[in-house]
Amino acid sequence: KLIKLNPKSLVQLSSYMEIDFTDVRRVERVVLDPTVALADNMNQKIRQICGDYLAEVSVIPKVEYIDRWNDNNVRVSDLCALKKATAKLSGICKDPPKELMDLAAAATRHMVNEFEGSIDSKPFFIPRKTFSITEFKLHQSDQAMIKARLQRYLSICQSAREHLEMDIKTFTSGSTKNQITDWWLTLIREEVDSFLRRIDFCHDAVPTNYIEKQPEDMARVRNNLSLVEQIMNSFNAMQLQRRQRGYTLDTSLVDHSDKDNIASGVKMLIKELRDRIYPVLDGYVGSCKCILYDHVNVDECEHLSMEKITELIELTAKEMKKKDEKDSAQRWTRYEPQYNKMMKLISDVRYIERMKLLEENPEKVHEKDIVPITGLIMSRFARFENELQTVIEVWGRNTTPTEAQPNQTLPQNPVSTQLP
Repeated sequence: KLIKLNPKSLVQLSSYMEIDFTDVRRVERVVLDPTVALADNMNQKIRQICGDYLAEVSVIPKVEYIDRWNDNNVRVSDLCALKKATAKLSGICKDPPKELMDLAAAATRHMVNEFEGSIDSKPFFIPRKTFSITEFKLHQSDQAMIKARLQRYLSICQSAREHLEMDIKTFTSGSTKNQITDWWLTLIREEVDSFLRRIDFCHDAVPTNYIEKQPEDMARVRNNLSLVEQIMNSFNAMQLQRRQRGYTLDTSLVDHSDKDNIASGVKMLIKELRDRIYPVLDGYVGSCKCILYDHVNVDECEHLSMEKITELIELTAKEMKKKDEKDSAQRWTRYEPQYNKMMKLISDVRYIERMKLLEENPEKVHEKDIVPITGLIMSRFARFENELQTVIEVWGRNTTPTEAQPNQTLPQNPVSTQLP
C-alpha cells in the first residue's frame, strides 16, 4: 500500500542520525521529546512573569535592563539601579514573594493542562512515552523554576557590577574626562576649520614659521583676516544685542537657508556644536553623580547637591582620622586615595555645571577660569585673527625681508580649554 507523504515532513538524515538508527538504544534520540519543548516554553513563561513582577515592584527599572546587563552592556549610569536590584534580589532569592509564586503556579498549571489535553497528538517515541511523562511530572516544579530564575537574575546583577568596576576606574582615574575633553576640542577645531573653508578661507596662506618666512600670497592673508574679522564682528554684535535685550545668545532661531551669510553661519555653527557637546557632558556629569552617590551610599533619587556629597565625604574622612588617633589601623591612609578621586569627580561636576551656567548667563556668572563651548569656538577664530594680524604687522608693508623684524611678538595662546 502506497502512503502519500508531505514533502515538508521529510528530513535529510545526517551522519549522526544514521548512526542512531543502527542502534535500537539510540533511536529515541531521533524523535524530539514533546516534554522538552514544554519545559522550554514553561521556562520562557516563568522568565516573563518574573521579569514583569520585578519591574512592577521596582526591583529593576525595566525588564530590558536585565537583558542588557546579561550581555555585559552595562553603563556607569546604571550603577544606582544595579546596586538597588542586587540588594533587593538577595532578599527575594531567600524568600520569594507568595504573589510571584502564585502567578508562576497558575501559568505553568495552565500550560501543563493544555499539554495533557492534547497528549495523544504529540509525536512521542512510543516505547518511552509513559516514562517521559512521568519524569517530567516528577522533576518539573514551578517553585524550583522561579527560584532558579531569581538566582539567575541575581547572578547577572553581580556579574554586571563586577564588569562595571572597570568602567568606574576610567572615571576615577581621569581617563574618561581626558577622552571627552580631547573629543570636544578636536570636534570644535575640525568644525571651525570646515566652516572657514566653506567661506573661502585659505588655511595654507600662512606658513608655520611665518615670523621667519613671508607668505607667498599676502592678498590671501588679507582676505583671510577680513573673513575672520567679519566673524568676530558678527559675534560681538550678537553679544551686544544680548546684553541690550537682557537674554542669552539665541541660537534656536537660525536661518538655515542663508548659509552664505557669515553671521547666520556663525550662529548655526555655535548651535550645532552646543547641541552635540553638551548632551555628552550631561551624560558624563550623570555618571559622575552615580559614582558619588554609590560612594556615600545614598540613592540617586535623593538628588543630593555636590555640597552635601562633599560634606558626607569630608565627614567620613574626619571620622577615620579621629579613629586613627586611638589605634594604628591607618584607616585614613587607606582611604585617602579614594577620597582624592571622589573630590576630583566633584570638581569636574562643578566645573561643567558652572560652564553651562556661564553659557546661558554670561553676565550673571563671573568665572575667569571657565570657558563655555561658545567661548571655545570663538577662541579658535580669535587665534586665527591674532595670527593673521601678526603676519600683516610683520610682512604687510615690507615684502622683501627674509628675517623677522625686531620686537615682533607671537600671537597669544588661547585660553585654557581643559577641565581642571
